[in-house]
Amino acid sequence: DDADMRVAELAAEMLGGLDARLVRDILMNRLKTERRIPVVSALAQAMSKGGIPGTWDALIAKQHGENICSPAFFHALADVAEEDDLRRFAALFDDVRDAETRRVIMDRLALFARTSPVAPEVETLAVRVLNEPDTTLHIPAATILTHVSGLDAPTRTRVWECLAAAGEDPRVTRAVAEMLRNRGGALADLFLGAPPTAAGLLAQAATEASCPGEGAAQLFRTVAHWARTGAPRAKDALHAMALLAPAALVTAMANCADQIFLLEAWSALPEQERASNRPDLQAFFAEATPADALAGIRILTRLQDLRSLNAMADVAFTSKDPAVRKAALELTRELILAP
Repeated sequence: DDADMRVAELAAEMLGGLDARLVRDILMNRLKTERRIPVVSALAQAMSKGGIPGTWDALIAKQHGENICSPAFFHALADVAEEDDLRRFAALFDDVRDAETRRVIMDRLALFARTSPVAPEVETLAVRVLNEPDTTLHIPAATILTHVSGLDAPTRTRVWECLAAAGEDPRVTRAVAEMLRNRGGALADLFLGAPPTAAGLLAQAATEASCPGEGAAQLFRTVAHWARTGAPRAKDALHAMALLAPAALVTAMANCADQIFLLEAWSALPEQERASNRPDLQAFFAEATPADALAGIRILTRLQDLRSLNAMADVAFTSKDPAVRKAALELTRELILAP
């Protein structure tokens, strides 16, 4: 009953450390009559810690009876919620209008999604929230949906867009890391079908992944196309993926219209990896556009790779583009005359 709110909070904490059988009625009765939200929160946490049944129901009854919308009160609700309470907790979202309280609800549902199955009602709420004007709600909603299998294609795309739009928010890093763990670190399983805006997340995820997955070659082709369209960090993603799966990178180059970006990623590999996984350069130059052929020649010039000599000589004699022939011949000459 102390007028000092902090003293009252400490008293609730102390009671929570005693035998629940002795203090259950004291705590429950006080919870029903207490008006100071920090003390209510301390009471709820003490009851939850003591394993006193009915804590969640008592808080819900108090919230409805007194029409409480305080974020601190909803934090208290979240602290004592169990898996069986998640549907009712999600249902509270539409009953409140306070933006911070809504964020408390979504953040706690996202936290539960990491350890508990996502209930259909929670999934439905998360899909709706992705289209809410309050963008701070998008990350927890997207995080919830990353733990749901069988999402339709438009929803998956929307999830990626919301995560990509969040920039450097650490919650996005955690969400992507959890998705990778759920898929054994397989990038292809996760990112095939993602929009180009996810290129930055892919670049980040490649450093955490253990493998690109069975669809690695297709993922390389997809991201190479993103690079062609100018998607931010698509080239970074290709370079990071190349370190994980150089063989899949070389496989992806065959018949790939955007293979110049794959060649560039290959050129950045350590020398031993390049030697063990060499693309068919003659095929590349036979299929490349003049612009890509010139870009490829510049890449090989930087490498000073003597094993490219035959390919360069072939291009010098067979290309139908005078500029490409000249560039190839100049590189051939440099390779021959190099010390």
